[in-house]
Amino acid sequence: MFGKGKKTIREICKYQPIKMTQQMKANLLSPDKDPMGAAITDYFHHQKAGKLRVFSSQFEEDEIPINQLFRSFDEMSEPEKTALQMASGKILDAGAGSGCHTLALQEMGKEVCAIDISPLSNEVMKQRGVKDSRLINLFDETFTERFDTVLMLMNGSGIIGTLNNMPAYFQRMKRILRPGGCILMDSSDLRYLFEEEDGSMLMGK
Repeated sequence: MFGKGKKTIREICKYQPIKMTQQMKANLLSPDKDPMGAAITDYFHHQKAGKLRVFSSQFEEDEIPINQLFRSFDEMSEPEKTALQMASGKILDAGAGSGCHTLALQEMGKEVCAIDISPLSNEVMKQRGVKDSRLINLFDETFTERFDTVLMLMNGSGIIGTLNNMPAYFQRMKRILRPGGCILMDSSDLRYLFEEEDGSMLMGK
């Protein structure tokens, strides 16, 4: 990709806007449509990256600070630290991104597999020292390995998409979790999207 006459990751991706999807799919990203991976790669190699913008029909445009994806354990939030300490047995870090949670778990001496649909992020994870990094979608039915803990942090519930997908999601977790296994997952609090000026909540039918 970086040979003579080839485009760099930055030139290919240009930090294209991320469009949030409501569908549960088992596809992977291609390097030319991997804005998160491109930003992670740039930050890893140059300690800086352009703005990564997130667009949704539900709220105003937002930006993801890439340096937050490279935090050490000591720099993480208390809920993240608690989840990493609670994770036990064979651990799956789903949507691992730059691998910050995986690396923290490795430093604790825990067995962890990191997966992501981003080919560029997976390459960075390998370069950062992640021992088991795989380019695969959590919902790929060919991924049949079983785990004691499934870790989905940094708004990890966003992978599910919509409430309608919850039954399919839990069926999938039932297949990959060992008996007695657990899911450690966080989510953004989106109640403010439905809050009226008087503090009441607007609920749909």
